[in-house]
Amino acid sequence: MTVVALATAAPVAHASAPRGAGGFTIGLGLGLGVQTLSPDDGDSESEFGLAGLNLRIGGFLSPNLAILFKVTGTVVNRDVTGGEATYTHAMGGPAVQYFFNDRLHLDLGAGVSALRAEAKVETPRGDFNISVDDNAFGVLGGLGYIVGQSGEHALLLSLELGAGLHDDGNAYSTGFVVNWQWL
Repeated sequence: MTVVALATAAPVAHASAPRGAGGFTIGLGLGLGVQTLSPDDGDSESEFGLAGLNLRIGGFLSPNLAILFKVTGTVVNRDVTGGEATYTHAMGGPAVQYFFNDRLHLDLGAGVSALRAEAKVETPRGDFNISVDDNAFGVLGGLGYIVGQSGEHALLLSLELGAGLHDDGNAYSTGFVVNWQWL
């Protein structure tokens, strides 16, 4: 029965890879983002800001599959009592990048979700800066499309996602990013 199933199975089509994909790869990106803080108690808040400097570095195991270290995140300003605070949500960790064809790819990974809030507090005794940091487990992903390529240089548009599972709630980053990647 197993032999019949294997013999009649449709052959798997081999996906085409982007030109030049192989060996070392590195990429940088910058764009616009949305950061959502979803506390365990209370309402979620979303703010627009920057999709921070995205970085990917690694190597191709095959023309379609790369193992990467990837960093992605967002930076936004939020109104707080007495002023404004800057919130940075960064995700970093190992990831895989898979090309479905010569243009479309998916990144998936897991690692550290770092959330930092910084504010300048004005008091009658003077101004001072405060910051709060929290690190937790997080997952990251991205869907990218090569819009242009010259040799090993590729220009990509991507949707970058990150989710951090923090103690008092979750942090989510969504970035719409323009990337350069050496394939």
